[in-house]
Amino acid sequence: MTDAETLESAPLLDFRAVTTLEHEHRRLMDEHHSRVDFSTSTASSLPEDLRRELADLWRGRTRSEHRSVSIFATYTLDLLAAGAPASALSVACRAQLDEVRHAELFASLTRCYSDRDETPPAGISPIPDDASLSLVELAAVEALHLCVGAETFSCALLHALYGRARDPAVRSCVGVVLSDEIHHARMGWSYLRATLDDASLRATVQRELVPVFDGLHRGLFGTTRDEVDPLDAYGDVARDHGYMPTREQRALFAALVRDVWTPALPTLGLDPSALDGRYELGATAVT
Repeated sequence: MTDAETLESAPLLDFRAVTTLEHEHRRLMDEHHSRVDFSTSTASSLPEDLRRELADLWRGRTRSEHRSVSIFATYTLDLLAAGAPASALSVACRAQLDEVRHAELFASLTRCYSDRDETPPAGISPIPDDASLSLVELAAVEALHLCVGAETFSCALLHALYGRARDPAVRSCVGVVLSDEIHHARMGWSYLRATLDDASLRATVQRELVPVFDGLHRGLFGTTRDEVDPLDAYGDVARDHGYMPTREQRALFAALVRDVWTPALPTLGLDPSALDGRYELGATAVT
Protein backbone atom coordinates (compact mmCIF):
# COMPACT_ATOMS: atom_id res chain seq x y z
CA MET A 1 0.00 0.00 0.00
CA THR A 2 1.37 3.40 -0.94
CA ASP A 3 1.68 6.30 1.48
CA ALA A 4 -1.12 8.08 -0.39
CA GLU A 5 -3.41 5.07 -0.06
CA THR A 6 -2.59 4.82 3.65
CA LEU A 7 -3.53 8.47 4.19
CA GLU A 8 -6.78 8.07 2.26
CA SER A 9 -7.80 5.16 4.45
CA ALA A 10 -6.91 6.83 7.76
CA PRO A 11 -10.22 7.71 9.50
CA LEU A 12 -8.60 10.54 11.47
CA LEU A 13 -7.84 12.34 8.21
CA ASP A 14 -11.33 12.02 6.78
CA PHE A 15 -12.55 15.54 7.42
CA ARG A 16 -15.61 14.93 5.25
CA ALA A 17 -17.31 13.31 8.22
CA VAL A 18 -19.63 15.44 10.35
CA THR A 19 -17.82 16.40 13.53
CA THR A 20 -18.70 18.45 16.60
CA LEU A 21 -16.55 20.46 18.99
CA GLU A 22 -18.90 19.97 21.92
CA HIS A 23 -17.13 16.95 23.42
CA GLU A 24 -13.73 18.65 23.45
CA HIS A 25 -15.33 21.90 24.62
CA ARG A 26 -16.89 20.13 27.60
CA ARG A 27 -13.55 18.51 28.47
CA LEU A 28 -11.85 21.90 28.48
CA MET A 29 -14.65 23.50 30.49
CA ASP A 30 -15.16 20.74 33.07
CA GLU A 31 -11.71 19.22 33.53
CA HIS A 32 -10.49 19.71 37.12
CA HIS A 33 -13.80 21.36 38.07
CA SER A 34 -17.01 20.01 39.53
CA ARG A 35 -20.06 20.56 37.36
CA VAL A 36 -22.55 23.06 38.71
CA ASP A 37 -26.03 21.65 39.32
CA PHE A 38 -28.26 24.51 38.23
CA SER A 39 -31.35 22.56 39.27
CA THR A 40 -30.46 23.56 42.85
CA SER A 41 -31.16 27.22 42.08
CA THR A 42 -33.87 28.79 44.22
CA ALA A 43 -34.52 31.56 41.69
CA SER A 44 -38.00 30.28 40.91
CA SER A 45 -39.13 31.06 44.46
CA LEU A 46 -38.34 34.77 44.12
CA PRO A 47 -40.72 37.57 43.10
CA GLU A 48 -40.65 38.39 39.40
CA ASP A 49 -39.26 41.90 39.86
CA LEU A 50 -36.35 40.61 41.96
CA ARG A 51 -35.63 37.87 39.45
CA ARG A 52 -35.47 40.49 36.71
CA GLU A 53 -32.95 42.60 38.67
CA LEU A 54 -30.81 39.57 39.51
CA ALA A 55 -30.86 38.50 35.86
CA ASP A 56 -29.49 41.93 34.96
CA LEU A 57 -26.79 41.59 37.62
CA TRP A 58 -25.56 38.20 36.40
CA ARG A 59 -26.00 39.19 32.75
CA GLY A 60 -23.58 42.06 33.31
CA ARG A 61 -21.11 39.72 35.00
CA THR A 62 -21.46 37.29 32.10
CA ARG A 63 -20.60 40.04 29.64
CA SER A 64 -17.59 41.06 31.72
CA GLU A 65 -16.24 37.50 31.85
CA HIS A 66 -16.81 37.05 28.13
CA ARG A 67 -14.89 40.23 27.34
CA SER A 68 -12.06 39.06 29.59
CA VAL A 69 -11.25 36.34 27.06
CA SER A 70 -10.01 39.06 24.70
CA ILE A 71 -8.10 40.81 27.50
CA PHE A 72 -6.12 37.68 28.34
CA ALA A 73 -5.61 36.94 24.65
CA THR A 74 -3.99 40.36 24.21
CA TYR A 75 -2.00 39.93 27.40
CA THR A 76 -0.70 36.56 26.19
CA LEU A 77 0.50 38.12 22.92
CA ASP A 78 2.23 40.91 24.84
CA LEU A 79 3.93 38.41 27.12
CA LEU A 80 5.09 36.52 24.03
CA ALA A 81 6.47 39.73 22.52
CA ALA A 82 8.24 40.54 25.78
CA GLY A 83 10.02 37.17 25.82
CA ALA A 84 8.16 35.82 28.85
CA PRO A 85 9.03 32.26 29.91
CA ALA A 86 6.84 29.30 28.97
CA SER A 87 5.56 29.08 32.54
CA ALA A 88 3.97 32.53 32.22
CA LEU A 89 2.66 31.88 28.70
CA SER A 90 0.98 28.60 29.62
CA VAL A 91 -0.92 30.11 32.55
CA ALA A 92 -1.94 33.12 30.43
CA CYS A 93 -3.27 30.76 27.76
CA ARG A 94 -5.13 28.80 30.41
CA ALA A 95 -6.69 32.05 31.66
CA GLN A 96 -8.38 32.54 28.29
CA LEU A 97 -10.08 29.16 28.62
CA ASP A 98 -11.01 29.96 32.20
CA GLU A 99 -12.80 33.12 31.12
CA VAL A 100 -14.80 31.14 28.54
CA ARG A 101 -15.81 28.83 31.40
CA HIS A 102 -16.78 31.75 33.62
CA ALA A 103 -18.93 33.35 30.93
CA GLU A 104 -20.67 30.03 30.29
CA LEU A 105 -21.35 29.47 33.99
CA PHE A 106 -22.69 32.97 34.57
CA ALA A 107 -24.86 32.78 31.45
CA SER A 108 -26.40 29.57 32.79
CA LEU A 109 -26.90 31.24 36.16
CA THR A 110 -28.55 34.23 34.48
CA ARG A 111 -30.91 31.81 32.75
CA CYS A 112 -32.12 30.63 36.17
CA TYR A 113 -33.47 34.12 36.80
CA SER A 114 -34.59 35.11 33.29
CA ASP A 115 -36.06 31.77 32.15
CA ARG A 116 -34.60 32.25 28.66
CA ASP A 117 -31.41 31.41 26.83
CA GLU A 118 -28.57 33.79 27.61
CA THR A 119 -25.67 34.39 25.25
CA PRO A 120 -23.14 37.17 25.85
CA PRO A 121 -23.02 39.74 23.03
CA ALA A 122 -20.12 39.78 20.61
CA GLY A 123 -17.34 42.18 21.42
CA ILE A 124 -13.83 42.54 22.77
CA SER A 125 -12.17 44.62 25.46
CA PRO A 126 -8.60 45.17 24.31
CA ILE A 127 -5.97 46.30 26.79
CA PRO A 128 -5.08 49.96 26.16
CA ASP A 129 -1.73 50.26 24.43
CA ASP A 130 0.96 52.78 25.39
CA ALA A 131 3.37 53.66 22.62
CA SER A 132 5.77 55.23 25.12
CA LEU A 133 6.50 51.84 26.70
CA SER A 134 8.75 49.11 25.36
CA LEU A 135 7.28 45.64 24.91
CA VAL A 136 8.89 44.46 28.14
CA GLU A 137 7.59 47.50 30.03
CA LEU A 138 4.12 47.09 28.55
CA ALA A 139 3.87 43.44 29.66
CA ALA A 140 4.96 44.37 33.18
CA VAL A 141 2.47 47.24 33.50
CA GLU A 142 -0.28 44.98 32.16
CA ALA A 143 0.62 42.36 34.77
CA LEU A 144 0.31 45.06 37.44
CA HIS A 145 -3.10 46.19 36.22
CA LEU A 146 -4.66 42.91 35.13
CA CYS A 147 -3.36 40.41 37.66
CA VAL A 148 -1.91 42.22 40.66
CA GLY A 149 -4.76 44.73 40.55
CA ALA A 150 -7.96 43.54 38.87
CA GLU A 151 -7.70 39.79 39.45
CA THR A 152 -6.62 40.25 43.08
CA PHE A 153 -9.68 42.43 43.66
CA SER A 154 -11.81 39.84 41.88
CA CYS A 155 -10.54 37.15 44.27
CA ALA A 156 -11.49 39.26 47.27
CA LEU A 157 -14.91 40.09 45.85
CA LEU A 158 -15.71 36.50 44.90
CA HIS A 159 -14.53 35.27 48.29
CA ALA A 160 -16.92 37.72 49.95
CA LEU A 161 -19.79 36.73 47.64
CA TYR A 162 -19.14 33.04 48.28
CA GLY A 163 -19.18 33.56 52.04
CA ARG A 164 -22.46 35.50 51.94
CA ALA A 165 -24.49 33.75 49.22
CA ARG A 166 -27.04 31.16 50.27
CA ASP A 167 -28.36 30.02 46.91
CA PRO A 168 -26.63 26.68 46.08
CA ALA A 169 -26.20 27.37 42.36
CA VAL A 170 -24.73 30.83 43.01
CA ARG A 171 -22.29 29.44 45.58
CA SER A 172 -21.20 26.65 43.23
CA CYS A 173 -20.61 29.03 40.30
CA VAL A 174 -18.75 31.55 42.41
CA GLY A 175 -16.60 28.80 43.93
CA VAL A 176 -15.50 27.53 40.50
CA VAL A 177 -14.67 31.02 39.26
CA LEU A 178 -12.82 31.93 42.46
CA SER A 179 -10.56 28.89 42.17
CA ASP A 180 -9.54 30.05 38.67
CA GLU A 181 -9.11 33.73 39.57
CA ILE A 182 -6.59 32.85 42.26
CA HIS A 183 -4.33 31.43 39.54
CA HIS A 184 -4.85 34.54 37.40
CA ALA A 185 -3.79 36.83 40.23
CA ARG A 186 -0.78 34.71 41.18
CA MET A 187 0.34 34.74 37.55
CA GLY A 188 0.97 38.49 37.65
CA TRP A 189 2.54 38.55 41.10
CA SER A 190 4.92 35.77 40.08
CA TYR A 191 5.80 37.35 36.73
CA LEU A 192 6.61 40.72 38.29
CA ARG A 193 8.60 39.15 41.11
CA ALA A 194 10.77 37.48 38.46
CA THR A 195 11.19 40.53 36.22
CA LEU A 196 11.42 43.54 38.54
CA ASP A 197 14.98 42.74 39.56
CA ASP A 198 15.77 45.04 36.64
CA ALA A 199 16.04 48.50 38.21
CA SER A 200 14.97 50.38 35.09
CA LEU A 201 11.88 48.21 34.61
CA ARG A 202 11.04 48.51 38.29
CA ALA A 203 11.24 52.32 38.04
CA THR A 204 8.82 52.29 35.10
CA VAL A 205 6.31 50.12 36.95
CA GLN A 206 6.67 52.29 40.06
CA ARG A 207 5.88 55.38 37.98
CA GLU A 208 2.74 53.68 36.64
CA LEU A 209 1.54 52.43 40.04
CA VAL A 210 -0.87 55.25 40.91
CA PRO A 211 -2.22 55.70 37.34
CA VAL A 212 -2.86 51.95 37.12
CA PHE A 213 -4.73 51.78 40.42
CA ASP A 214 -6.65 54.98 39.70
CA GLY A 215 -7.69 53.51 36.34
CA LEU A 216 -8.69 50.24 37.97
CA HIS A 217 -10.79 52.06 40.57
CA ARG A 218 -12.53 54.18 37.91
CA GLY A 219 -13.17 51.12 35.77
CA LEU A 220 -14.78 49.30 38.68
CA PHE A 221 -16.78 52.11 40.22
CA GLY A 222 -16.88 55.04 37.81
CA THR A 223 -16.45 58.61 39.02
CA THR A 224 -19.87 59.20 40.56
CA ARG A 225 -20.71 58.69 44.23
CA ASP A 226 -24.35 57.95 43.41
CA GLU A 227 -24.50 54.30 44.40
CA VAL A 228 -28.26 53.71 44.56
CA ASP A 229 -29.06 50.27 43.14
CA PRO A 230 -32.53 48.75 42.77
CA LEU A 231 -31.28 45.58 44.47
CA ASP A 232 -30.58 47.51 47.68
CA ALA A 233 -34.29 47.47 48.39
CA TYR A 234 -34.32 43.67 48.62
CA GLY A 235 -31.71 43.48 51.39
CA ASP A 236 -30.49 40.05 52.46
CA VAL A 237 -32.55 38.21 49.85
CA ALA A 238 -30.55 39.85 47.06
CA ARG A 239 -27.29 39.13 48.90
CA ASP A 240 -28.28 35.48 49.13
CA HIS A 241 -28.17 35.44 45.33
CA GLY A 242 -24.78 37.09 44.82
CA TYR A 243 -25.43 40.82 45.22
CA MET A 244 -23.04 43.20 46.99
CA PRO A 245 -23.77 46.95 47.13
CA THR A 246 -21.27 49.18 45.35
CA ARG A 247 -20.47 51.04 48.59
CA GLU A 248 -19.33 47.74 50.11
CA GLN A 249 -17.25 46.93 47.05
CA ARG A 250 -15.57 50.35 47.37
CA ALA A 251 -14.86 49.59 51.02
CA LEU A 252 -13.45 46.21 50.01
CA PHE A 253 -11.09 47.90 47.53
CA ALA A 254 -9.88 50.29 50.24
CA ALA A 255 -9.37 47.37 52.62
CA LEU A 256 -7.28 45.58 50.00
CA VAL A 257 -5.02 48.63 49.74
CA ARG A 258 -4.48 48.55 53.51
CA ASP A 259 -4.30 44.82 54.11
CA VAL A 260 -3.03 43.24 50.88
CA TRP A 261 -1.46 45.62 48.37
CA THR A 262 0.39 47.84 50.86
CA PRO A 263 2.08 44.88 52.65
CA ALA A 264 2.67 42.84 49.47
CA LEU A 265 3.82 45.35 46.83
CA PRO A 266 7.17 45.91 48.59
CA THR A 267 7.96 42.22 47.94
CA LEU A 268 8.06 43.24 44.27
CA GLY A 269 10.39 46.16 45.07
CA LEU A 270 7.55 48.70 44.72
CA ASP A 271 6.68 51.51 47.12
CA PRO A 272 2.89 51.59 47.74
CA SER A 273 2.87 54.64 50.05
CA ALA A 274 1.17 56.84 47.41
CA LEU A 275 -1.87 54.55 47.61
CA ASP A 276 -2.34 55.10 51.36
CA GLY A 277 -5.82 56.46 52.02
CA ARG A 278 -6.36 57.25 48.35
CA TYR A 279 -9.44 55.08 47.94
CA GLU A 280 -10.99 55.37 51.38
CA LEU A 281 -14.68 56.27 51.36
CA GLY A 282 -14.90 60.04 51.25
CA ALA A 283 -11.47 60.46 49.65
CA THR A 284 -11.35 62.95 46.76
CA ALA A 285 -8.08 61.90 45.11
CA VAL A 286 -9.69 59.68 42.47
CA THR A 287 -11.84 61.53 39.91
